[in-house]
Amino acid sequence: MKTFLKIVSAVGVLLIVGYIATHFFVKNKIETALEKPIAEGVVTYEDLGLNLFRGSVDFANIKWKSDKNESHLSVPRLKVASFSYYALLVDNQVKVKKVFFDEPDIFLHTKTDSVKSASQNNSKKFEKEVLVQKFEIDNGNFILKKDSIEKIRVSNFNFGIHEIFSSKDSRNGKVPFTYEDYKLEGDNLFFDLNDLQELNVDKVSVSEKNISLRNLHMAPKHSKDRYIEHIPYEKDWMDLKIDELSILDYTLNLKDKKSFSTPLIEIKKLNFEIFRDKTVKDDVRKKDMYSKMLRGLDFGIKIDSLNISSGYLAYGEQLKKPGPAATIFFDEFNSGITNITNLDLDREDFPMTNVKISTQFMGKSKLDFNWNFQVNDTLDRFTVQGSGYQIPDTSINSFFRPAFNMEAEGGVDEVYYNFSGDRNRASGDIKLDYEKFKLHVLKKDRERKNKVLSFLANIVVKNSSKNGGISKNVGEVKRDKTKSFWNYFWSCLEAGLKKVFI
Repeated sequence: MKTFLKIVSAVGVLLIVGYIATHFFVKNKIETALEKPIAEGVVTYEDLGLNLFRGSVDFANIKWKSDKNESHLSVPRLKVASFSYYALLVDNQVKVKKVFFDEPDIFLHTKTDSVKSASQNNSKKFEKEVLVQKFEIDNGNFILKKDSIEKIRVSNFNFGIHEIFSSKDSRNGKVPFTYEDYKLEGDNLFFDLNDLQELNVDKVSVSEKNISLRNLHMAPKHSKDRYIEHIPYEKDWMDLKIDELSILDYTLNLKDKKSFSTPLIEIKKLNFEIFRDKTVKDDVRKKDMYSKMLRGLDFGIKIDSLNISSGYLAYGEQLKKPGPAATIFFDEFNSGITNITNLDLDREDFPMTNVKISTQFMGKSKLDFNWNFQVNDTLDRFTVQGSGYQIPDTSINSFFRPAFNMEAEGGVDEVYYNFSGDRNRASGDIKLDYEKFKLHVLKKDRERKNKVLSFLANIVVKNSSKNGGISKNVGEVKRDKTKSFWNYFWSCLEAGLKKVFI
């Protein structure tokens, strides 16, 4: 019995000594590894906790700082939990149940002229498979800076990704690992889009299937007066606000042929202001129709429905200086767009893209607009139909006065139009019902009427449609290919209005 107890005691002592020695050895290995440069930077920490039984490592106040630039990482607590010895010894796989970053502060700095470090180096390539079952970041802050410009910023973000697997094969791909699902939530997202625009989002939620953005603002960096100093030719100044944008049950494929699909995108309470300074040099580049733009994308897209509700859209043009801009706006803007896709263009049952809009022109007059085209139609054929009701002269003059130095007297009771065309020409019909319509030509001060020119103008203008309206066939309208589709549509309307009034 005494011999048995001595053996047990000896084994126990050996196990304790072995554990202490192994603990010291492993801890020393980790500390030694962290003393070497990692990703061209230096790692420091206050404390390292190691539990061999649980296979966990816990760092307190671990920091990394780049030797090359301002990049740095600061983590009050970093924990690696449940390292699998069995997977390492039997399967030659690094397997960890959880990696956890608590309140990390991440700052990355890149430079345009910096030489990208290649993955090839003198050290032996890592050949083992790596499996991290759960990777989490809690309440982090992230900033990406390129040269002297802050490109991305997000605060108070939480991130989780499951079943991260990296192998020799996956590390050769564009995404060096596979994963099961992920979720990102954060506040105050900032994204520098270009020299003219920046994006701000109060609340961001992105998962494997859904995206939700709240209080999105694509803001101009420059005022309407100053933005022309930053453009080489005529270009829109834009200010876009959206209360809520949701993308539901989407699929994103980044392999081979990249593609994106979703059954529904919802935009609630859109506020979009567009302004164009027409005194700037024209952009004479050829503009494609929307169907061709979608066909020409280098990635696949499939959006079954895109809905816009409770929107406000304003457009202004600065045609002369000095002087006010010509402006129009659309309130209570609601739109449904279906079948936005460029996938399987050669199939026989390729769907028609349909755009329906219902809105209040200048907040007073009901307008309806219906536009159809097929993305796979290489002739870029389309149809547009619409109507408008009770359009007063005050609404017409908000654009007429600054644009044409004219004023209308008397509004339009009803207007109907139906146009069809392709990328080159269009034609159609228009019908107007109106009474006591006159045009007043203004003097240069835009205040007083030029009585002589007004009299001559009204000689040729029909001041009443009579008998329920005037219907006219609009002859061929040739498209100016240096202008957008919306200019093309307006040219059709303008040709029709001239036929009715003159």
